[in-house]
Amino acid sequence: MMHFKKTFSDQGDLLLRTLPPAIRAISGMVGCDLKVTEGVDPTTTANHELLISLPLSGDINGVLVLAFPAVAGCFLATRMLGDEQSLPWSARALSALQELGNILASGMVTACADHHGLACQLQPPKIISELPLSAQEGVSIKVDSRGSHKDLKLKVFLFVS
Repeated sequence: MMHFKKTFSDQGDLLLRTLPPAIRAISGMVGCDLKVTEGVDPTTTANHELLISLPLSGDINGVLVLAFPAVAGCFLATRMLGDEQSLPWSARALSALQELGNILASGMVTACADHHGLACQLQPPKIISELPLSAQEGVSIKVDSRGSHKDLKLKVFLFVS
């Protein structure tokens, strides 16, 4: 079994090199441009954010976590569902955001396999109440929309065990 550190310098490097194709797919799906940027501190995750966990096993053992502030979650769920009345954290909105997590994580796993020879298995997404590990053990990437939705931010964390 190959460990990800033979291919990537750290979790941040892995995310920066494997998430962009999935981000492009999501950009097309929600109808706005998104970009990946570095430098989000895991300790900035607020209590009101929705956290979706996607466990990984194989050459990368850990958890991918998406943190959605209410405004970002509502916007993305509304765009995915085509429903202008999506309430924060309604059952339909939560399902849509879990599917968005699946798309991001699947894109990352596919890029790891296709371009870096790392085999990973993805578990179904779960809604969680807190980050799985201490902030020092994870890194994150901020995904900002460009254009009319400048306040839209989604944080993506990877915790490797």
